[in-house]
Amino acid sequence: MKPQLSFFAAILLTLFSCQQYRQKEVDRLDITFLTTTYIKTTPVKDQGEWPVGSLYAYLSWIESCRIHKGDSLELSPIYLMRFLCQEEITMRKHPNFQLTPSDAAILMKNHGITLYNYYRKHLNIRPEWFIQNQQFFASHPEQLDIVLDTAFGYTPSHIMLYGATYTPQDLMQSVWTDLSETSFIHPKQIAQDDNRILIDTMKDLLYQGESIIWYGDTLQEGYSFPQGIAIITDKDSPTLISTASRHLHAMHIIGIAHPSPRSSLPTYDSSTTYFMAKDSHGTNNRREGMVFLSEQYVRLHTMAIFHPSLSSNP
Repeated sequence: MKPQLSFFAAILLTLFSCQQYRQKEVDRLDITFLTTTYIKTTPVKDQGEWPVGSLYAYLSWIESCRIHKGDSLELSPIYLMRFLCQEEITMRKHPNFQLTPSDAAILMKNHGITLYNYYRKHLNIRPEWFIQNQQFFASHPEQLDIVLDTAFGYTPSHIMLYGATYTPQDLMQSVWTDLSETSFIHPKQIAQDDNRILIDTMKDLLYQGESIIWYGDTLQEGYSFPQGIAIITDKDSPTLISTASRHLHAMHIIGIAHPSPRSSLPTYDSSTTYFMAKDSHGTNNRREGMVFLSEQYVRLHTMAIFHPSLSSNP
């Protein structure tokens, strides 16, 4: 091997080893949390391999709002995923099924909502299959409806709730809140205020009993769903990163927590405040489907937060 190649190979091996070490250290951290603020929510669900975390987070947010108003209901993400699939295949040249919380709001406005018990199914089909067969469906649109009915189920025309009958649009208007596709803090605002507005806004809302939709990057070595924690893995000052390199995902923020005194804390993340997030990847992790995001992780890897008290500023 040439000396230059040996030198670069050694560098790559060192970088890989450091990354592996940091990841292993994240996975073996023993942190228990003391929750100081908690907003009631519905059970954690599982989005599977579909990139629709924004949809699950948005519905969970609405469900918590209804609990706060004195009633409890669970809404169906599968119902809206069916319409998303139809729109992606018939209306987009290059479908990818990626959703922002703004997209989720528009989807609900266009198609309404239904109850979880009325429309729930374990999906045995992946979005890639629809993408691979897009050209076939373009020339045989009637076949798409048949496949959607089989994979997702027939859409209900009416829903019974509390002795009343609703259409999906009626139900949406009945439980709808002020949250819309424009109720968010834009990343430009976050950057201009050195992220202080972000953290202060999140804390203020949660202390007032208001939950939040968080939209950010979860494809970082400090993010561990099995451990249910997200921390930074270096000591650099948090700065806003280009969204081009991000894997964006949405979660429902429902509380604030602090590490217990006996916890083994990371040396590279000095956060004493963590945000409790309800994820949508099932309950098979250490914290029954929850992920605790450190304040420093939120500062570094947030794209936007959504709440009706916020307004966008493009």
